[in-house]
Amino acid sequence: IPVPVPWTHLAETASSGSVTLTLMKAVTWKPGDEIVVASTGHRHSQNENEVRTIAAVSANGKTLTLTKPLMYTHLGLSVTLPDGTVFEGRAEVGLLTRNIVVRGSQNLEWSDEIEACPDGFNTGEFATQTCFQGRFGEEIGSDQFGGCIMFHAPRPGENLAMGRLEYVEIFHAGQAFRLGRYPIHWHLMGNINYKSYVRGCAIHQTFNRAVTIHNTHQLLVEHNVIYDIMGGAFFIEDGIETENILQYNLAVFVKQSTSLLNDDVTPAAYWVTNPNNIIRHNAAAGGTHFGFWYRMHDNPDGPSYNPNICQKRVPLGEFFNNTVHSQGWFGLWIFQEFFPMKDGGCTSGTPKPAVFQSLTTWNCEKGAEWVNVGAVQFNRFIMVNNEKAGIEAKRIFRWAVSGFGEDRGATVSNSTIVGHMDELGLGSNYCTRRGVITPFDDGMSVLNTQFVNFDRSNCTAIGVTSIDGTCTDRCGGWAVRFSGIQYRNSPNKAGFRWEHEVQLVDTDGSLTGNINHKVVPMSSLLDPAHCFPGAEWSVGFPGAVCDHTVSFHRLAFNNPSPTSLNAKDVILTNSYGSSVVPYLKKRLTHKFGWMALLPSGQTYNWYFNNADQITNITYDAKFYGFKSDQYVIIKHNFTQSPDSFHIIDGRNGSSTALSFSANNNGDWFFNKTIKDLFYL
Repeated sequence: IPVPVPWTHLAETASSGSVTLTLMKAVTWKPGDEIVVASTGHRHSQNENEVRTIAAVSANGKTLTLTKPLMYTHLGLSVTLPDGTVFEGRAEVGLLTRNIVVRGSQNLEWSDEIEACPDGFNTGEFATQTCFQGRFGEEIGSDQFGGCIMFHAPRPGENLAMGRLEYVEIFHAGQAFRLGRYPIHWHLMGNINYKSYVRGCAIHQTFNRAVTIHNTHQLLVEHNVIYDIMGGAFFIEDGIETENILQYNLAVFVKQSTSLLNDDVTPAAYWVTNPNNIIRHNAAAGGTHFGFWYRMHDNPDGPSYNPNICQKRVPLGEFFNNTVHSQGWFGLWIFQEFFPMKDGGCTSGTPKPAVFQSLTTWNCEKGAEWVNVGAVQFNRFIMVNNEKAGIEAKRIFRWAVSGFGEDRGATVSNSTIVGHMDELGLGSNYCTRRGVITPFDDGMSVLNTQFVNFDRSNCTAIGVTSIDGTCTDRCGGWAVRFSGIQYRNSPNKAGFRWEHEVQLVDTDGSLTGNINHKVVPMSSLLDPAHCFPGAEWSVGFPGAVCDHTVSFHRLAFNNPSPTSLNAKDVILTNSYGSSVVPYLKKRLTHKFGWMALLPSGQTYNWYFNNADQITNITYDAKFYGFKSDQYVIIKHNFTQSPDSFHIIDGRNGSSTALSFSANNNGDWFFNKTIKDLFYL
C-alpha cells in the first residue's frame, strides 16, 4: 500500500488567477478535498496563504485543478547559486481533508462575516495595529471554543495510555483562554518509548495550539499538516520533555494569539523548551512570527519544576534540514539563553557545541538569531532575501565557550547568505540589510561562508548588532574571526556605524586578501603606514584594513570621581591623532561610562574634556584581549603632583620611564618635572 503524501511542493510557479497546480510529488488526493497553498510572499504576506478545493487530479497525481482561481502568485522555482548550490523557492501544498474527522461544535450565532482590515497586519514589535479582527483578510467569527483530545495516564512512564492518531482531520479545535485545552494534548505521560504517535494528521482552525507535549518523552510527531493555528503550534511545554521526534511536518499560518501566554503574542510554529529533542525535515511558512523558537528557562516550568534539571545547559538533540519562509519574524530564534555543556548538568562547565544543521530561511525578517549563548553553531545554513539579517548574533558569554572556532566556540560555518534573489519577487531595490551581524562579545568565528549579491546601497555582507534596552548606540569593541570567506557579486563587504565598533580578524587571507589583517572602522588613532581605507568596508561609517603588525584592545571604564567627570567626553591621543570617546548611560559593560578600541603597542594621553585641571581622579577600567607580546601605556597629565597612585595594587612606582621589556602589568611611573603619570 503506498504511503499517502500529506504535503508536497509546487513544481512550477502558480500565478494569480491560475486554477492549476503542478506538484513535485504524485498524490492520491481526490476531487472535493481541501488543500492549503502556503504564501511565498514577503514577511507580511500572511493573507496570501490560500485554501482551495480540488476539482480534478491528473492521472499521474501531479497536477491539481482547482474549483476557484488563486488570488495570489505562489512560487515554484529553483535558482542555481554561483557555487552550484541549488536554492529551492517553492510553496508548500498541504492536504487538509481526511476521512476521519474530529471537529468541535460551531455555534452559528458567532459566525459573522468579518471584513478584511484595510491596513492588514504589521508584525513589527512596536507597530500599532489598526484592527483586531480581519487582520489577515476576510474571516468568519467564532466563539473560539473547540474540541480537544487529551492523553493522560494514571501513572506516567508505564504506557498505561497509548494514542496512535494516524491520518485524522482535526478541525475547529482547542479552547482559547484556557490552559490545557489543546487540539491534541499529551499530558504528564512520562516516557512512552515511541509507542504513541501523531502521524499524517491535518489540524486546522484551532484556537489554542496544535500538538502539545507536556512532561512526555519519546513521542513521534510526523508528516502532519497544520494550518490557521492560534499560538505556538507544535508546543513542547514545560522544558522537562526530551527525545521527542518532530519530523516531516508542515506548519502554515501559525498566528499571534492574545488569549494564551505572553509567548503566544509572538508564536512559533515549533516551540522547543528543552534542546534534547529531535527536530528535523520540517517546514514553516506564512506565519506571523517565528518558525522555530528554542526558549529554555533555568529549570522546568509549572508542575514539572525540578531544580536539578537546567535545560539551558542540556546538549542539543538534533536540529536538521528545516525550512522557513514568509514568516513575520525569524526562521530560527534562540532566546533568551542557551549554554550547552557536556553531560548537561546544572553545574556542568565543559562546553559542548550545539550544532544547528541545514536551515533554509527566505523572505523573513531575519534568517536566524541567537541572543545570549555559549557554544552555539549554525552550520550549512542558506539564508536568502531576509529583510534585516541573514544571521544575527547578539551575545556570546565567554565563560560558556572555550575560545574561538568549532571545537568549543560559537560559529557560523559552511553557509550561504544571499542579499537579494530577484526571482523571489520582492523588487529591484530589495536587499538583506546585513548578511551576518556580529555580537557584542569576543568568541565568534565565521568559517567557510559565502556572501552573494550584496551589491545594493542599502546592504552589506557584515555588520554589528545592537540590543534594544541594553546598548544600541556606539557599542562594541569586540573581535570576530573569519576564514574561508567568499564574496560573490558583493562589493559591499561591511557596514560600520562608529569609530570603535568592532575588529574583523582575517585568519587565512580570505576576508581581506592577507592573513591576519584586521578590518576596523576608520580612526585617527590608526597608523597610516599600516592601516588603509577601503571603499568596500565603508558603506556607512568609513572602514580601514590594518596589516598583520597591528593589534587592538578594547578599553571600557566608568565610576569616575569626582562625579563631575560623568557625562564628559574623554579624549584619547596617541602619536597619530586623537579620538573623542563619548560618555553613554547604556553600555554592554561599564554602564554610565566609556568604551574605545585601541591599537596595541602605543602610548595614549587620556584626559576628561574640560576637566584636565583635576588631579585627584579615580575610575574603574578594564583592558581586553592581550597576548604575551602586547601592551598599551596610558598617560595622564596633571597640574599638581598627587600624593599617591593606585593602579591595580599598592606597589611602588618605577624609578625610570616605562618600557614593555623592563616593566610588568600595572607598573607606573610619575615624571615629577612635567607632572605626567604613565601606567602599563
